[in-house]
Amino acid sequence: MRSIHRNCCAGVRFVLVLAFCSLTVMSQTAPITLQGRVVDERGDVVVGAVVKVDDGSGVEKSAVTDSRGVYFIQGLAAGEVRVSAEASGFAGFAENVNVSSQKIRLQFDIELKVVIRETMRVQAGNNLSISMDENGGQVVLDEALLDSLPDDPDQLASALGAMVGASAGSQGVEVLVDGVKTGRLPSKDLIREVRINRNPFSAEYDHPGANRVEVFTKPGTEKLHGQAFVNLSSEGWNSRNPFSPDGAAFRSKFFGGSLSGSPISSRITGFLNFERRDINDEIVVNATVLDPLLNISSLGQIVSAPNYYTNFSSRADFLIDPSSTLSARYNYAASSSDRAGLTAFTLPSTSYYISNREQSLTLSFLKAFSGKTFSDSRFLYAKLGRRQNGDNSLPTINVLESFLGGGSQMGSSSSSEQRWEFANNVSWTRGHHSLRVGARARHVHVTDVSLLNYGGTFLFSGGLAPALDSQNRPVLDGRGLPKNDLIPSIERYRRTLALTAKGLSPEMVRELGGGATQFTITAGRPKAEIGQLDFGGFLLDEWQVRRNMTFSFGFRYESQTNINGRFDIAPRLAFVWAPGGKKGQPTTVIRIGSGLFYDRVNERLSLEALRYSGDYQHQFVVSDDTETGKRLLDFFPNLPPMELLSSFPRAEATRRMDQGLRSPYMILTGVSVDRQLPHKIMLTTTYAHRRRLHDLRSRNINAPGPDGLRPLHDAGNIFEFESEAMFNQHQLTVQTRYNSPRHSLFASYTLSKAESDSDGPFYFPADSSTLAREYGRTALDIRHSFVMVSNLTGPWGLALSPLLTLRSGIPYNITTGTDSNLDGVLTDRPALTNDAGKPGVRQTSMGLLDPHPGPDQKIIPRNFGSGPGFFQLDLRLSKTITPSSLARFARSIIGAGSKSDRGAAAGASAGKGREKDGSKLTLAIQVYNLTNRTNLGATVGNVSSPLFGRSNSIIGGYGFGPNSNPSYNRRVELQARYSF
Repeated sequence: MRSIHRNCCAGVRFVLVLAFCSLTVMSQTAPITLQGRVVDERGDVVVGAVVKVDDGSGVEKSAVTDSRGVYFIQGLAAGEVRVSAEASGFAGFAENVNVSSQKIRLQFDIELKVVIRETMRVQAGNNLSISMDENGGQVVLDEALLDSLPDDPDQLASALGAMVGASAGSQGVEVLVDGVKTGRLPSKDLIREVRINRNPFSAEYDHPGANRVEVFTKPGTEKLHGQAFVNLSSEGWNSRNPFSPDGAAFRSKFFGGSLSGSPISSRITGFLNFERRDINDEIVVNATVLDPLLNISSLGQIVSAPNYYTNFSSRADFLIDPSSTLSARYNYAASSSDRAGLTAFTLPSTSYYISNREQSLTLSFLKAFSGKTFSDSRFLYAKLGRRQNGDNSLPTINVLESFLGGGSQMGSSSSSEQRWEFANNVSWTRGHHSLRVGARARHVHVTDVSLLNYGGTFLFSGGLAPALDSQNRPVLDGRGLPKNDLIPSIERYRRTLALTAKGLSPEMVRELGGGATQFTITAGRPKAEIGQLDFGGFLLDEWQVRRNMTFSFGFRYESQTNINGRFDIAPRLAFVWAPGGKKGQPTTVIRIGSGLFYDRVNERLSLEALRYSGDYQHQFVVSDDTETGKRLLDFFPNLPPMELLSSFPRAEATRRMDQGLRSPYMILTGVSVDRQLPHKIMLTTTYAHRRRLHDLRSRNINAPGPDGLRPLHDAGNIFEFESEAMFNQHQLTVQTRYNSPRHSLFASYTLSKAESDSDGPFYFPADSSTLAREYGRTALDIRHSFVMVSNLTGPWGLALSPLLTLRSGIPYNITTGTDSNLDGVLTDRPALTNDAGKPGVRQTSMGLLDPHPGPDQKIIPRNFGSGPGFFQLDLRLSKTITPSSLARFARSIIGAGSKSDRGAAAGASAGKGREKDGSKLTLAIQVYNLTNRTNLGATVGNVSSPLFGRSNSIIGGYGFGPNSNPSYNRRVELQARYSF
């Protein structure tokens, strides 16, 4: 541990030395940004124009103008370049531009001339490139395509997650905003561009491109610009949740605005942005409960759950000198909810209040030196706070897959995080080599106060029990013996209450199939703190071997505290070749790459192990597997005395991290082919194989073996994080892109197969004493997925923006709802059987499932079930109104003037000045789930549940996120935006 800490501290010192050296080095190239606006001869903006820059070396960069006619092209070297532009209906443009090394941002506006000919053929542009950063498999969302996505930041994050889909593998998705890792997306109004899967094998980043969503915000403008918007939705416009007894009283109001300009000096630009979201939401509870007469019944209830979100952000860009720019971005976000924690199974009494606060300051310093050197330094400081408050004066009653009632068990808990990150990259070119070296250091400190489960939780599960008649008397078989049957958890709970009310002793209640299955409670010091430091450094060389061939090699070094890790060195290798592209523009580009990618072990795992080590908090887990355990459980509904719990050695469960735990890593190998088709259509086909080793999972290392003996004898359950799991994924992806002035489209289809023996660090195997039958389908084994996002400008200036998301079913795990192997967790899996007469066997669509298999029976594999598929079509219809469009509309309505009058009016309209910076009003209607399809939520996998194999909720989050259980099926939102 000390050696790792020394390594990280040495890494931090290396970052600081590198930053200092980057300010003193005078070397070779300065990547420069070329930006500008494309307009026609009247000054109206040209949307969808393709702007290209060719530096004569065969490397071509391109960009498409957004809804403001603006383009950005980054990473240019000093010298003379050829800038060209083309758009449908306009003559081509080409001009040589001298890119000065003394500036890091160059403004170059382009004016296109309208082609008068009635018939013309515009040749398709070729956007293929052999640059590593311009791979065809990446997703590029400019402002036009972003219009197809939701305005709400949380829904926008879900939509981007759906576009990544299962491609992220088991590492999850990393979001970078202006190069810095952050937990929240900025306002969509501030986003200039979003890129997914850019340069998949770059050594600059921790994660591969498919795991990375890069968000680039807009810089400030010199002229004063602003906008204000409001989005409204109401229950009268939405369709009802099919699991809701009535229509939910849903109301949503989302409003805000931004202001951009340079009020002080042309050397200082910036913006201010404010957003507020008020949602009066409803949670649909669809549980199985007991009525006042202790009859099992269904509960359909709507619970009001208002939540609020406020965001304020600002950015300032300071042009220190022609070659240096300092950018500062501040963000404040606050959210709160009065009914957090509610799901389809949870009753209102278990909910709690939650509030989140987040502040962050990001500083970026860009320096272009004389010659050819460029330095990019970034610093982030973020402070996050969370407060939760729930009533834990009563124990929680957890009746598995039936209902969750009683107290909330949250208590008065809070958590605060302070994070800082510093990174510095230096890049230069030497001949045909583009070199880049950099380093990054991150630190996080977490102070966590948790009163979770201080009130205790009684758990009731299903299982084998005597069959009872309507009078709660045992049913006898033909031999006069009690007949056993598989009862659900709600029946066990009912028997406990009914038989206790009749005055039966706890022993008799248990003999008749009642009694709690498990009791857990936490005690001790609620406050715990943890700090973690990690470091990463890289070296990257992109070598343009020929005009049609590029080779990239790099390696990355990473290390962190809190684990006994090693020197994590990750080599990366990539090759790009355009066959037949030596002289002309390539029509086919082949890309091959492979690399090693490490994942940092999250500090929350260290915090969990520290908290439940026995020195801070004591976690007691009591099951009905011993006479002492039954005696403690028989106190229900009252809590057993703490001194009695403490006297039972096996009652306390501890958490710890395996001494040999190390950083998981993934070996990624991929081959892709980019093909330029006619009519400006680009097609990319990619095959990727991901093999992840030393993946994380949890296991009870003191679970009883087949002989019933625990390795550590009288010690309790010891839940350990270990890095012994593995993950394998094969994936074939076909993507197509199309851009024109009036239509842009991106579509992606993925065929995937993924297998593993863990679904994350908190996943427990079916039996902790043996890992047999654990390798199988992973929860990410989504066989088919498709995403399409488009923007189409139709007649009368109407813009149509659809977003289509569909996927096949997500695998789910099938469990028995019992703990037959006594490892302290209810993850046991059933076995397939042919014996229909065996007690407890359940007939399912997958065959006969035996929840109590014998030692000679093989349990079913992990994630044996397949959940429902998902299909959602969102549609946005918008119309932008400008003064000139109003004038044209008025003239078309009047239509009675003479030709000279109409000509004079047209001349006056044309002479009113350039309207590129004028005001406009955009009115839109956004429809989520246009077809009103019912997309079912997570499938219940507990075979002893009355809902086994079914869903009791619908899912949001575009089918890839958590089971958000929205209160509506189709939702309609009205939007208005005024810009000037």
